Amino acid sequence: MTIKDIQQKLGNLHDKMTAMQKKADDESRQMTAEENAEWDRMDADYNSLRADLTRRQASERRQAELEGRVITPPVEARANGSSQEEVLTTEEHEKRLKSAFTSWIRFGFEGLSPEQRTMMATRRQHIDRNALPAEIRAAQSVGSGAGGGYMVPTGFSGMLEQFLKAYGGMRQRARIFPTPDGRSIPWPTVDDTANSGEIIAENATHNEQDVAFGQVTLVAYKYSSKMVPVSVELLQDSFFDVDSLLAELLAVRIGRITNNHFTVGTNSGQPQGVVTGATLGKQGLAGQTTSLITDDIYDLEHSVDPAYRPGSCWMFADSTLKVIKKLKDSTGRMLWQPALAGFMAERVPDTIDGYPYEINQDVAAMAANAKSVLFGDFKKYIIRDARDITLVRLVERYAELGQVAFLAFSRHDGRILNTNAIKYYQNSAT
Repeated sequence: MTIKDIQQKLGNLHDKMTAMQKKADDESRQMTAEENAEWDRMDADYNSLRADLTRRQASERRQAELEGRVITPPVEARANGSSQEEVLTTEEHEKRLKSAFTSWIRFGFEGLSPEQRTMMATRRQHIDRNALPAEIRAAQSVGSGAGGGYMVPTGFSGMLEQFLKAYGGMRQRARIFPTPDGRSIPWPTVDDTANSGEIIAENATHNEQDVAFGQVTLVAYKYSSKMVPVSVELLQDSFFDVDSLLAELLAVRIGRITNNHFTVGTNSGQPQGVVTGATLGKQGLAGQTTSLITDDIYDLEHSVDPAYRPGSCWMFADSTLKVIKKLKDSTGRMLWQPALAGFMAERVPDTIDGYPYEINQDVAAMAANAKSVLFGDFKKYIIRDARDITLVRLVERYAELGQVAFLAFSRHDGRILNTNAIKYYQNSAT
């Protein structure tokens, strides 16, 4: 017997029991002993079938989880209390969730269908009202949920990630570590490049060599995009891609501040920037306050242990690239080499002395004492992303202007794991 068969029998039993009770009520009497006995028998059958249905549905849910599918009650089933369930693929579930999220962006929670409200309820994220400015707290209403917002679904999150990566430079090169919550995480570090093995005589004991283990702690600093007002007309226009607009505006704002902190953060109340955590590889000669020479490039490159050089790259501001492009080696060969032409150009980037580079405008431009060039394995810098980005919809803050405001929150941290893996060039003080 299938789940559908059981549901059909349950429906038939329910109809018969309801009709029997209604007949007695219409005749203004109690059910007879025979009717009571028949009703009790049907009630027992109903409870037995219901237990069987629950077991079968639980088994089907487990099987669906193993196969990467999602089982969810359809709208009409939730509305009338039916036990029927719908089996969705993960892809279809994400598609419906993204549609619900877009509808919430356009029309608010009150504009969602019952099914969409149920799906969005799973994305509800509490926002501490005391952490918000007074004008934002006052602007919150039913459109934003009770003191909270909604974690963005996979599709919207993917767009945010693309814009975050497109801005800055750190996310392209660092190691990204997503976590399901924001609790502090101790991360072990080790640098064993100075140690080696030994030769020992037969039957001789071996020597001990301590390994210098360390630890950094990743926390979760809370970032805000600040409010982004969007006109009601744009939200109501079904032909306008409001998802992409919000993703770009919100991600670029968060991208700017986080990239700056991942680059030059002080490690006090904010992430530790890669420049802050790196160590000196080469100091410019007197007079090189806004310049460097070919030997500086070589010296900085070789200040990083060869163990870390595979996969290494350069990082600097665009104005520094302009200076480096003019450098030549002793044979007159340019240190900067453009990408290979033709079909290989998409796979082989521009290089400096054979290593790729990343433009990061948050690295200091060349000036007196500026740490203007970085080189090393940037996978030894870790960016921690805690949970998903949360979006809040504020319907009253700009209501008189015909606008709805959106506010994104995200939580991040960044730490360098090995100070010997990334070095910097520092311009001369004079």
